[in-house]
Order: sequence, then C-alpha cells, then structure tokens
Amino acid sequence: MMQEWSLREFCAALASSQPTPGGGPASAAVGAQAAALAEMVAQITRKNKKFAAVHAEMDAISSRCADLRAELLAAMERDAAAFAELMRCWRLPQEDPAREEQLTRATYAAAEAPLAIARTAARIFPEAAAVLRHGTPAAASDGALAVLFAAAAIRGALYNVRINLAVLAPTAQTEELAAAAAELETAAAEEEKRLLPLAKI
Repeated sequence: MMQEWSLREFCAALASSQPTPGGGPASAAVGAQAAALAEMVAQITRKNKKFAAVHAEMDAISSRCADLRAELLAAMERDAAAFAELMRCWRLPQEDPAREEQLTRATYAAAEAPLAIARTAARIFPEAAAVLRHGTPAAASDGALAVLFAAAAIRGALYNVRINLAVLAPTAQTEELAAAAAELETAAAEEEKRLLPLAKI
C-alpha cells in the first residue's frame, strides 16, 4: 500500500514511468499533509497552558484532522485502483463487445475518485481557519501552509477530474461532475484568499 511507503519510495514511484501513482495520489498526499499541519498547530496549542480556554476546541480539531488525514491517505489507494482499472479497459481488444461499456464506466470512476479527494481536502479549510484564529501565533506559518496545501490538493485533484471528463460524451452525469469541480475550485480560491491573512505574517 502506498501509504505505507517511505517518502523516498513514494517519490521514486511517482517519478517512474509506471501509470500509478500519478496526480491523484500525489494530490491526496498533499491534502493529507495539509490536514497534518492543521493538526500539528492544534496539538502545539493544546500543550500550551496560555491557551487553556481553547484546549477542548483544539482536541476536537486534532481529532477531525487525524480523520481527514486517514481519509486522504486511503484515497490515494482508491484513486490508483480506479486508474489501474481504466488502463485495463483501454487494453481490451477493440472487437470486445463489452469494451465500450467497461471503458465508459471506468472513466467515470477515474473522474469520481479525484473529485472525492478534492471534496475531502475542502473539509480541511474550517480546521485551518480555527487554528489560525485561535491557535498559537508561533505556529501561524504552519496554519497558513495547511490552507495552501489544501488548496493545492483540490486544484491538483480537479485537473485529474477534468482530463477524464474530456474523453466522455457529454451527459447529465458529466455536467454534474464538471459543475461540482468548478464549484470546488472557486471555493478553494475564495478560502485561500480569506484565510491566509489570518496568519498575520
């Protein structure tokens, strides 16, 4: 499993000519780091007696960020599996009567997997906002990086959504997925613009 690899192993696999891991797992990994950064600020704040009034809030943030981190690491595997299935379908013989249906289904799955990554990464913004507002200023740069990494994870994942949608015939489902992607991208830009000034750096 990729999430059990060392950073060196993951980067080496990412740099290789193999089809997976690719942009989806990379985006999920960036999102997991965003959650970890917000969690770290919460943990540091929790250990500081000067912030006793927000210790309970920081505990809750830490717990939610740990869950988000785990979700995004698991999403690395789901995205890679979806892309591997897509590659399998592309290799089916042209004369196979089931090829077109299987390929279409796999392409939708390959678009939905990174969309799920983007949706999960978007849930980091409220946690990053809370640690920037109520956490220790000594870790404000880490809170700001949580925002930047979450936004990058979303944008990266959405490129993978769009490249798969581009090969599908327009349908209500493709329009729905494209609209969801556009909404997430706009919201990420707005959150980045709104939250980064909270770092006051």
